[in-house]
Amino acid sequence: MVSKHTFILIIIMTCIVWHGVLNAAADWTVDLKALLEQEKPNDTAINQVAGSIPTYEALLGYIDTMTFPAPVRKPDFVQFGYPGLDGVTRPFVLYIPGGYDPARKTLLLVYLHGGVGRQDIEQNPIGYARANDYIAWAELHNWFVLFPYGQRGATWWDTVGLDNIRGQVVFCKRHFNIDDNRIAVTGFSDGASGCFGLAMLQPDLFSCFIPLNGHISVASIDGKLPLYASNLISTPIYAINTDLDEQYPDSMISPMMALVMSAGADLNYRVYYGIGHDFAYARQALPAVVDFIETHPRDPFPTHIAWESSRPEFGRRHWLKIDTICTGPKARWHKDYNLRLLDDRVSFGFFYDETYTGQGIRIASLLESEEETFCMKAGLQSGDILLQADKTILKSIDDLNAYKSTIKRGDRVTLVIERDQQRKKIKASMPKPTQYDLFLIEPSGKVNATRLGNTLTVDSSNVSQMTVYLHPRLITFDKPITITVNGRTLFEEECQPNIEYALRDFLDRRDRTVVYAGEITLEPVTNTFLK
Repeated sequence: MVSKHTFILIIIMTCIVWHGVLNAAADWTVDLKALLEQEKPNDTAINQVAGSIPTYEALLGYIDTMTFPAPVRKPDFVQFGYPGLDGVTRPFVLYIPGGYDPARKTLLLVYLHGGVGRQDIEQNPIGYARANDYIAWAELHNWFVLFPYGQRGATWWDTVGLDNIRGQVVFCKRHFNIDDNRIAVTGFSDGASGCFGLAMLQPDLFSCFIPLNGHISVASIDGKLPLYASNLISTPIYAINTDLDEQYPDSMISPMMALVMSAGADLNYRVYYGIGHDFAYARQALPAVVDFIETHPRDPFPTHIAWESSRPEFGRRHWLKIDTICTGPKARWHKDYNLRLLDDRVSFGFFYDETYTGQGIRIASLLESEEETFCMKAGLQSGDILLQADKTILKSIDDLNAYKSTIKRGDRVTLVIERDQQRKKIKASMPKPTQYDLFLIEPSGKVNATRLGNTLTVDSSNVSQMTVYLHPRLITFDKPITITVNGRTLFEEECQPNIEYALRDFLDRRDRTVVYAGEITLEPVTNTFLK
């Protein structure tokens, strides 16, 4: 028989224990919240918080129920700054729709501008964003629109520019309730070429791609990045070009589209006629484009992955990554998709000064190119003002574009320019036509992987090491995971989720839908599960 005093003591001790448990539970959520609010948490803080989280499932539950503050105003255009890998802080603008509810996941559209190789950054970022054709549709459909701004040294196909895009999307996901599975990317001219590059290099962040009047391999030709047509499998693309485009006419682009279609690309290609390098078809095209964006969410856990890469920084596709490649005979299914093309476009090789209001066309900067441009041959300089080309008086860039349609590669051109307030006549020949490969040629590895329950089957070609990432939507923990590569079982073990790994993964990508809990590194001889 328990005495009255003993019973009271048991109640008191029970209350003390439960109070401690509740405090401990409260402490880890408070600490985690503080950690997630930090711009760049250090390793010590991450380790401490990870050690206090009771289970991987508890971490996922917290992430899934995160709340976001209401914006001060809406609709609104807000300008931020992002510090690039080169130490330069560049602006980006976010359009916040009037119907945004912080309690609901909301679509984000990323718009990449053209002329990204110019020397100067956009002088009026918010003004540029306000004039964008997508804004009215974004307000109607309740979308965020992100406007990164690039320049020479931070293009859509170099290390700095690619990191800027990714980092700015992650910033938006930190501060607003962005839908991980509905982040679309679009752009015009260079922005469209950047879309194509992202789709073949780092597509996992995005749900679909809408390149407008772009070239599929600028990231390869100018950025020297490894693009592969077969990487467009399971990557929804709605591409548009025009027949009279002075830079990328349909006659040039359609053979490239046919090539990627033969490689299995998930491509919808549309041509508008009677239009040059201009988004004059916006009113006609945007209803279908908007429908495409709305109806193509990301598949975060695909059952099949096909991916090709030559460099580890571009080796990952969802839950599989090519770490290292080897040389040797390719598998029979490892096909090369490329074209040998003739470049006969007429280009002077300079960026013009859009702020110049005087007579003629002022050269802002010269195009950096490994091949000799007309400007190089003619000795033109930044600051020169083009007044006349042969018999054509140049009042605007439209006059120069019209003149270009009357000449061809190899023709002799006579320019009248103004330099240091003095007029000069310059004669030079346009560069002759050249041939080029559509995609950069370098040794690559390729994988075709399928998952069925806890069984992963991979066919690989010229891959010597790969990594598989683990998530409970992909496999069942506490059950053996079997991974077979080229008919050989390389891994057959049970794995447990790792909380620290998951926390670091979330801090890096801010993907609330997919928080990976571990990885398995596969090599020809040794297999390692990184806990």
